[in-house]
Amino acid sequence: IDIIATVTTEGSASDIATTPVDRGTFAASGVTYTLGDYVASSGVLYLFISTTNGLGVNLTNTARWRIYQPILVYAGAVSKFIADVPKRYWEMRATRSGMIATYTIQCPNGAPTDTATLTSTGAPAGFASAFAAALAAQSTISYASGVLSSSATTVAASSLTFTVTLTGADTGKHVLSLGSPTGASPIVIADACVFLTTPTLPSDPAFSVGVNLSGGEFGSNLPGTYGTDYAYPSEPDQADPRRHQEMDYYWGKGVRIIRLPIRWERIQATLFGSLTGEFVSSWTGRLDIARIDEIITYWTGLGGVVLLDLHNYMNYKGVGKVGYDQPTSTAALADVWVKLANRYASNTKVWFGIMNEPSGKFTGSVRTRDVMHSVVNAIRARTSALNKILVAGTSYSSAQNWVSNGQAAAYDTFYDPANNFAFEPHCYFDLDASGTVGSCTAGANTRLNAITTWARGAGFKLFLGETAGGNPAITGQETCGTVLPAAYTFMDTNRDVWIGWATWGAGRRWTLTYPFRLDPVSYTDPVDQATFLMLEPFL
Repeated sequence: IDIIATVTTEGSASDIATTPVDRGTFAASGVTYTLGDYVASSGVLYLFISTTNGLGVNLTNTARWRIYQPILVYAGAVSKFIADVPKRYWEMRATRSGMIATYTIQCPNGAPTDTATLTSTGAPAGFASAFAAALAAQSTISYASGVLSSSATTVAASSLTFTVTLTGADTGKHVLSLGSPTGASPIVIADACVFLTTPTLPSDPAFSVGVNLSGGEFGSNLPGTYGTDYAYPSEPDQADPRRHQEMDYYWGKGVRIIRLPIRWERIQATLFGSLTGEFVSSWTGRLDIARIDEIITYWTGLGGVVLLDLHNYMNYKGVGKVGYDQPTSTAALADVWVKLANRYASNTKVWFGIMNEPSGKFTGSVRTRDVMHSVVNAIRARTSALNKILVAGTSYSSAQNWVSNGQAAAYDTFYDPANNFAFEPHCYFDLDASGTVGSCTAGANTRLNAITTWARGAGFKLFLGETAGGNPAITGQETCGTVLPAAYTFMDTNRDVWIGWATWGAGRRWTLTYPFRLDPVSYTDPVDQATFLMLEPFL
């Protein structure tokens, strides 16, 4: 079997003609291009994607052209894909280095009827004059009566960047917000903020290791019936020792962080609605948030960390994928996290896992970056929360493919205004790294190498959100007894990059035949699973 390639594109089939015609270099003027034609310029091929003919259209016009990349993959066979130039929508960025604050406002290009409101709260003294000077220095972006508009026809002309020198009198947090867009360009990043006073960040453990404590994400029936379709790892309605058996077992073993998978549809019944399930008088019905509160209060009260994991694969059931031009808007994901951040801002032992394993359509590297950036900025701009934020990547947040699939390149300039975040890759060790079988491939622990090198060079931190291996006593799974401990040892010896890990497979709802099950059969007289014994020495 010749496996040619797995090709990801955010273009469509109609972007590529059946037989592209090479028009040669782009020197000739007055040339008529048709869909699928391509030209060469400075060693780069450009594909014409306009549905109408164009005469001498400039290659920088991303409404007409995309970069065209041929890839030699196997035995002389060639696979081609489109490297999309990211669409330019409304976007803001505000960063600080020392006493210099840098602001960037990105407007659409080629759509002069598009406008958006811009509001500014807590600006430093020099902001207004620097903004006005930057506007006066160009002719394509204007601002009047709180409304931004752009007449830019190219990407290069649609961006406005300026700096402000801060003084000791500039304190607090400067928040910028975009809203009320008109025209064809939705908002990519609606919020930006810069801390004029450096925030005092929570004191986190130097290295946090633990487990994914499953149950709350179980069941395809959403929202489902509690206790039948799903259940959390505690029983707040039982006033007896059983109520925290799962958490007590793992705490006693040395687990200090639990990644708690939850479903968006269960904590927010309608997009932009209130959080679902406040405790009233009895533990019955839809009380998801109250049950999650109870888990957080108990575990963090012991001194542990709860990583709240929105386990939705970048999707809200019944609506669709999250994206800046999708039915489940980026703003909707930002909304639920702003509500959660406000709820847990006072408990910094709660970490925020923005989205589990973005995957499927509309979750390319650039799109995933934009969504994650939007949510991080919204949390910092709209709430007082300084909790650590965990940011996943595309392709199921695969550590093995993080660098090769373009996620590393997309995240090279990622930032958190409060500078309290880490990337959350996942890594399984079966042949295809899917985590669907218990076997491990010899040497698969090296799948962590490339992402570690990238993160160290870029100055980023990593937390391995999911990993697992099968029982090494079972035929076909023997290698796991070597690979999994090697991975734990690797992260432990690279603590300048890795801040911890959480192994998959904890939770009483997993069957006894599940290859990654970590829980004992009985909590009162526990016999440790062989899968758990592999990680116990590292707790």
